Amino acid sequence: MEKSLSSRAVALVLVLAMAPLYAGAEDSQVEDIDSVVLSTGIRARFEDGKLRPATLTFTESSVTVEQSPRMPLRFEYDDLHIRRGRHHLGVPIWDKRVIVDSLLNGLPWVVLDGLDALVYHVALPIAISPAVALTFRALRHNKGYWLELHTHQPNQSVYLRLPSKQRRRQAIFEELDRRDPKDLMIRPPSDPRKLQGQNRVAVGDLAPDFELHDMEGMSWELSALRGKVVLLNFWASWCGPCRQEMPHLEGLHRRFAGEGLVVLGINDEPLERAREFLDNIGMTFPNVHTSDGRVFRQYGIDALPTSLIVDRFGRVENRIEGFPGEKALLKALKESLFQKGRSSN
Repeated sequence: MEKSLSSRAVALVLVLAMAPLYAGAEDSQVEDIDSVVLSTGIRARFEDGKLRPATLTFTESSVTVEQSPRMPLRFEYDDLHIRRGRHHLGVPIWDKRVIVDSLLNGLPWVVLDGLDALVYHVALPIAISPAVALTFRALRHNKGYWLELHTHQPNQSVYLRLPSKQRRRQAIFEELDRRDPKDLMIRPPSDPRKLQGQNRVAVGDLAPDFELHDMEGMSWELSALRGKVVLLNFWASWCGPCRQEMPHLEGLHRRFAGEGLVVLGINDEPLERAREFLDNIGMTFPNVHTSDGRVFRQYGIDALPTSLIVDRFGRVENRIEGFPGEKALLKALKESLFQKGRSSN
């Protein structure tokens, strides 16, 4: 009898001990009932700079990036922004380093051996460089797709190297598109054909007019700026290249405002967030705000940052997606300000 009672007591203790585990398993099962896990071919890079195999877990409220040995990083859809792109692998064609190295290393041989050395130690290395680069790019043609996830939190970002197979990449884009409640303009649609019905202002088009207020409440109308060259810059505070570009835009504003240039930033984030960001980094060029994103749709903005150079007659002279570097931006502006602008008068 005592053995029976003791065994029952032990069984009761075990049941009570296991109850929370069963409850937790049941709760997690209910919470993740519509979750989707994607892992094949995905690689992630955090601040350590190393690409490692990763897993994306989509639920109704968030997407989680898991990468061993790091702790999982969770992105709520309500505060999620993405950037998407593609890059080619391999050394650039006519890599300056290859050319300079060939000349420097081949020069002593040319002095000693003459024409043969010029061919074998200088000409051939330079000629082979672009051929190797083209071959390498062709072999890796479909393996350069990437995706970045960001939030407004300072350290909440991750770079993802996407699978080389199109159907696997498409599955990721479809999950983001299906679960995102905001349908952000910068998010690529699951079906590229959706872009066909969207306005996309191109070079040579008349820039669509708009009237928006800046961070201090002053009204800015694009058509009222005729006679000046206008640099429209679409940006967001969470966008890394946008933050990198901002000081250069400020420099252009201060340098060429007297020459007829108006640098005009356009932002669609909450007004207080945009104003606080600009104050913190000390930007003085005007920035206007479109709370409903109407002007982003009006210009077909699907990547950030995007800059459009509008000439003195209101036509788009250049459209630049991403931050091309200060020299490229300066060159495009100088052509508008000093060459075409003066010849048109």
